Amino acid sequence: MHEIKFRKNIEDIVLQNISDTNFGVCEISQLLGMSRSQLFRKLKETLNISPSDYIRIIRLNEAKRRLKLGEMNVNEIADECGFASSSYFITSFRKHFGVTPGDFTKN
Repeated sequence: MHEIKFRKNIEDIVLQNISDTNFGVCEISQLLGMSRSQLFRKLKETLNISPSDYIRIIRLNEAKRRLKLGEMNVNEIADECGFASSSYFITSFRKHFGVTPGDFTKN
């Protein structure tokens, strides 16, 4: 149960700072009161992924949620979800979900 709360805390922190492209592992570890290496070990142990990968997954899931709403275009969502460029967003989205954001919204 402690692991679920830990993951939820990270998710909440990322979502509160979702549009900040510079928000990352250092900021999360500071807000959680742990070192970068402690954060890395804990996430590796519980989810078998790195903190930066987990941040990207949270951003992608939020982007997917926003795409479903249909209120913004792909470029706006990429920007609002903290991706440095729309091309990086599209590449990451396709790699994670198997379709481009454009194709996702069409289906």
